[in-house]
Amino acid sequence: MDIDNPDPQWHARGLDLALASLSAAVPGELATLLDIKDFDLVRGTAASRGEYTVEQVAIGRVDASLTRRSGGDVSAEQAPAPTSEKVETEEEEEKPAARTWPPEDLPVIRIGRFGLLDGAKITVSDETRSPPATTVAQIRSLSLENVDTTDPAARSSLRLAALLDDAELNADGWALPFQPKPDFELRANVNELRLPSVNPYVGPEVGLDVVNGRLTARADARAEDGQLKGEIRARVVDLGFADRPEAGSDRISQSVGVPLTTIVELLQDADGSIDLTLPFEGDLLSPEFDYSEMLWSGLFRVLRALIVAPFKLISASMDLAAARREKGEASDASAPPGPMPIAFAPGAATIPPEAKGCSPACSR
Repeated sequence: MDIDNPDPQWHARGLDLALASLSAAVPGELATLLDIKDFDLVRGTAASRGEYTVEQVAIGRVDASLTRRSGGDVSAEQAPAPTSEKVETEEEEEKPAARTWPPEDLPVIRIGRFGLLDGAKITVSDETRSPPATTVAQIRSLSLENVDTTDPAARSSLRLAALLDDAELNADGWALPFQPKPDFELRANVNELRLPSVNPYVGPEVGLDVVNGRLTARADARAEDGQLKGEIRARVVDLGFADRPEAGSDRISQSVGVPLTTIVELLQDADGSIDLTLPFEGDLLSPEFDYSEMLWSGLFRVLRALIVAPFKLISASMDLAAARREKGEASDASAPPGPMPIAFAPGAATIPPEAKGCSPACSR
């Protein structure tokens, strides 16, 4: 290793580091315990001006625990209910400025390859929730290649295989993350996630306790010139709820206009499963962009469409039957309701005038 030290600046080159073990403990509202085995760093450089380059980092094993203590941010359950009262101000609040990416103070970081060889176990506990939430992530493999905060054309890649509690989690994709308008493509899936494990976070949002259910989902996301588009396809089986004191006041019931338990009953198939497709999109550089709000808004739109669709079908069927009666056509009382046939002349591609009467009902 070579070190240049023209005070007050310094620069280290050719840094190789091998550690059999490394342990650390950080107290505070987010208490952290970290234990690393077999840490190898190859051909690194560092400078006092905030520049770091590593050709290769390999870690054998990581064991970590993160504990969020009470006294930090107020949880969703503890937060005061929002009021509709409008606070008067002498001047209108200025709209937030558009986001600038990448930030000007972003440090110079270059990583050729990062690999986690023998996996990791990360235990996350949140004592601000009631009851406290604990999640265990076991990372089987993790690789990250070609990260360079100074090169907008640097294409980074990511691969992850893990267990989230007992559910399999996989993700892979690529990104041009440091362009002014980032591009990326990411695929992720989770298999058989037990929903009661996320109840401390989901329960306050939906107004019910999730006591049963398993989730299998796949997400595909793509960004071009900072414009995000994607889709989540999810299947939930054996979903079960228990009442909470604030049942009916949750965001879903208030937005859709139907109690959540009724929504679940309407969406369940004969085997008790629920299949949902949730599209999402947004401008990554917009100051109003928020991942959480984007997904909630998409969910509300999908649920409203699914709840209203059967009633639209019934309405259309009644309109079609009424159109048939207006035509004076006899109907078989024992026959199920169905659309009125529309006659076309052989080889014609336009609706004849006498058949246009039923087309408005068909379009609905």
